[in-house]
Amino acid sequence: MVKRAATRELGSICSDEEGAKLDKELSAAVNKLGIGPQGLGGDGTAFVVHVVELAHTNITLNPVAVKMQCHSACRARATFTPAGVKLRILRRGSMTHFVLQTPVRAEEIRKLRINDIVALQNTLFGIRDATQIHMFDHGRQTRFDLNGHAVIHTAPNVRKVPVSEQFICIGTTTSDRMERFTQPLMTQKGVRMIIDKGGIREGSAEAFKEFGGVYLAIIGGTAALETTWIEQIEDVDMDDLNPESLWRFKTKDFGPLLVAMNSHGGSMYQEVKGEVARNKDTFRNSLGIDS
Repeated sequence: MVKRAATRELGSICSDEEGAKLDKELSAAVNKLGIGPQGLGGDGTAFVVHVVELAHTNITLNPVAVKMQCHSACRARATFTPAGVKLRILRRGSMTHFVLQTPVRAEEIRKLRINDIVALQNTLFGIRDATQIHMFDHGRQTRFDLNGHAVIHTAPNVRKVPVSEQFICIGTTTSDRMERFTQPLMTQKGVRMIIDKGGIREGSAEAFKEFGGVYLAIIGGTAALETTWIEQIEDVDMDDLNPESLWRFKTKDFGPLLVAMNSHGGSMYQEVKGEVARNKDTFRNSLGIDS
């Protein structure tokens, strides 16, 4: 059912009269919550709500299917020209643009505020679930020095070439499930920046505040573009875990990245969560539901 709803043509109307009414009401109401793309706020939470069919059954069976997509991690506008793609972040409020040369010092990280835009130069490390499980659960050591660096949660598509590996596509995964590794990444390896989409939890926010770190939100769903920000795979460690190896990338102008959680306890996700809570009454009222 949920797949039929997701693949129903945009602009089409549910064949059921009551379902068509719900299509319209829910589409308008859900965008009043203020969740926005990737949970970063705004009135573009959903393109549309599709109701495929209505099931007349006892309410205790809860006949509702909900399919969650990976969140886009940032809101942006892209202009495509023969010369390339020009990307502009769409943000509310004030912000400053920073270009950081890795590795970075703690005092550089402490300057970053929520909404600031960051681009990275030099080295970036790719890391994922299996990499961190081996490092922190099994005590496996890496020959790479991560101190002062940024890591991106990725398992890139690569192919072997005679002397190295050639990247095909380097995208991101959702970071929430790697929450428990933030503190050891910082305290044991000296990592300063985590790049991903979808946000990360309160334990990471505390670690960023105590040890001087940030969460940089990347644009979800644009792996092909993000790949152009990487010039080369310089080296790889723990390659028996491929594609969840520990990758060392050479980057140039890696960004724009949005400071979504900073070293002062700020979190864009918490701000949006509060805004959504305040908007719930508006949402319910638009559907004629008592608070």
